[in-house]
Amino acid sequence: AATLIQATWRGTRIRRSVRVMKSAATRIQARWRAHTAAARFQKLREVVLEVQAAWRMGRALRVVVQADLDAAATAVQAAWRGRAVRLASSGDVLEARLALDRAVANARPEDTLWSRVTAALRTLEAHGALSSSEAALSCQVLEEGTLYSLKICELIASGP
Repeated sequence: AATLIQATWRGTRIRRSVRVMKSAATRIQARWRAHTAAARFQKLREVVLEVQAAWRMGRALRVVVQADLDAAATAVQAAWRGRAVRLASSGDVLEARLALDRAVANARPEDTLWSRVTAALRTLEAHGALSSSEAALSCQVLEEGTLYSLKICELIASGP
């Protein structure tokens, strides 16, 4: 009977020990699975974030490229429209330039604005309607006002 009691007791202890080891193994396996699942999730999350970032960057790049294309198209359109306007008005501009060249070529020194105004100022001064200082001041203002008129006319005649 002692052998039977000892065998039963050993069996109970071993079964209890196996149950404890099985429970411990199950907990270890569960924690390992949770750890590997979390690591896989983290890797997958990183990959997903990289894909999202690449897609967003591509979309932003497409927006920037489209804006650049729009700006380039606008510049081409403006240049083309400007050319069309210049071609349409080139006859008028050429005609005006030729008329200005003819006027400059046919101009006589006594017909210039400077000559005519200084003659008028001297006449007014001679008749006492203008003092010499007023005449000198008027001549100075006129000279400053018309100093560059010939150069400006030549620039206009030469074109852009």
